[in-house]
Amino acid sequence: MITYLSHTHPDIPKYSPKEWTFLLGATSTMDRSFGFIGTHFFHHISTDHVTHHLFSKIPHYYLPDATKAIVPLLGKQYRNGVMSWKELKLAFSKCQWVEENAAKDNEYFGTDEKGDGTKKRPVTLWYRGGHSPPPEYRMRYTSFEKKLSEVL
Repeated sequence: MITYLSHTHPDIPKYSPKEWTFLLGATSTMDRSFGFIGTHFFHHISTDHVTHHLFSKIPHYYLPDATKAIVPLLGKQYRNGVMSWKELKLAFSKCQWVEENAAKDNEYFGTDEKGDGTKKRPVTLWYRGGHSPPPEYRMRYTSFEKKLSEVL
């Protein structure tokens, strides 16, 4: 539950292999408050999870101080929440698959063009709830089908 909820939420973007960088991947997670007992016995792994991803060799007892230092630098790339059954239910119901969503990209990163036609943000994948559409929905005419039609 700790690992799943630290990496899964409808507001956490994911990236394709082409777009992924260490920094984008490390910040595609969130800190979750787990109460005093959870925080103490699990050595800050949920409350300071983003810092753990960015600097994995920092000893757990320095994570809170490091988190306080980096949160202002991360801006919107930093997310936090709580560890609860309600959040687990949200993740299970709204995070079954991912796809591109330009509207959510614009909401999260701002507009997708600088004005000169060049991209200023990565193409992200966002969690979606419910059953994923069949593959043929997304791949109406793939390069494989084109090559197959040329052969036949």
